[in-house]
Amino acid sequence: MQEIEKILSTWLYRHLTPFGKICVIKTLALSKLSHLALALPTLSKQRLKHLKEILFKFLWNNKSDKVSRKEAVKPVKQGGLGMVEIESFWKALK
Repeated sequence: MQEIEKILSTWLYRHLTPFGKICVIKTLALSKLSHLALALPTLSKQRLKHLKEILFKFLWNNKSDKVSRKEAVKPVKQGGLGMVEIESFWKALK
């Protein structure tokens, strides 16, 4: 979690669009989790919630959400932002 926060904090003050920030989340932050998902049995709901909070805070510059989270995780073709849904991401890696 700390490494993900560190990575995202270095990208926080760069002027990226929400789509750019989602790209950073998918490539840099979630790649830190992919090997852990294979080694750890499961991630607690509390940690998943904390991770989700970290990612959405980064997405919206530590401000309140501009788009509902349900809409943000929808694919772009369906009018969403294409944000990763952490629970399904973790389950898919298992």
